[in-house]
Amino acid sequence: MKTRKQYLQRLTCAVYLVGCMLWLAPQFIFAQTPADSLRIVTTVWKEKAIAPGAVWKQAHFDSLFASQQEVNLLEIDLTNPDRTIAFAGLPDGVELTSVFAKEAGALGAINATFFDVQHGGATTFVRIDGKVVNETEMLLPNGTNHERANGALIVDGKTASIVLGDNQTAGWDKRLKGANVMVCGPMLLQGGTVVALQKNAFNDNRHPRSAVAHTADNKLVLLTVDGRNANAYGMNLPELAFLLRVMGMQDALNLDGGGSTTLYVKGETESGVVNYPSDNKKFDHDGERKVANVILVF
Repeated sequence: MKTRKQYLQRLTCAVYLVGCMLWLAPQFIFAQTPADSLRIVTTVWKEKAIAPGAVWKQAHFDSLFASQQEVNLLEIDLTNPDRTIAFAGLPDGVELTSVFAKEAGALGAINATFFDVQHGGATTFVRIDGKVVNETEMLLPNGTNHERANGALIVDGKTASIVLGDNQTAGWDKRLKGANVMVCGPMLLQGGTVVALQKNAFNDNRHPRSAVAHTADNKLVLLTVDGRNANAYGMNLPELAFLLRVMGMQDALNLDGGGSTTLYVKGETESGVVNYPSDNKKFDHDGERKVANVILVF
């Protein structure tokens, strides 16, 4: 027969266990664990220098966030005088990332901002070579930017930076200094710290993802995560932010993803596309979707 003391002890233990389960539940949703950190930092990436100061890296993870993941990136050393970053975009049209890159004679490229799928043109603020190409349309009822337009990549001459916008002030993006400004979001990292993300389907569901990141030693990283395939599940944004933080990025900005996710490296495949775009529902390099603008590497 149980004593009152034994009963209270078991009740206390049960309450403690339930509390732990409730506390841990959000952690399981995003599945980021110390084991995932270890997989990221110990993975041996395939690397190829495509030019001085420009390296293409690729890795396949059999079990990252309890799933298969395919990651490609182009790392640009901005201290190298031969390397520059630029933008290309259409105010009211769309084109393949690989075509943007080939027409510009670029070494590499990644798809960039969200866009109007019916008429083309970015739905976020874009300035190229001092000229405004598009204004931000992704606005909240109070006139401030949506979370998917809360950060910006600024390129001016030989410098590049990623900044978190002032979401309390309407029109902050128009006032950013720099000849080349590209607004997107959500912002993922600032100063090596994960930026708080809203709870919604866009952020929390797994999709192919594209991102741009900046390191403490002045490297710009263009990264794609493939998805919507048994060989590559894709990531939610907390997982993407976790990956980038463990990889040592300081500032990082989410770009348009899904079927738009495309990384181009000149001469590495027939089209130059090195990741596995999902728009054709095949795990090959041929599923590109036309986009409004791109980030270019020269």
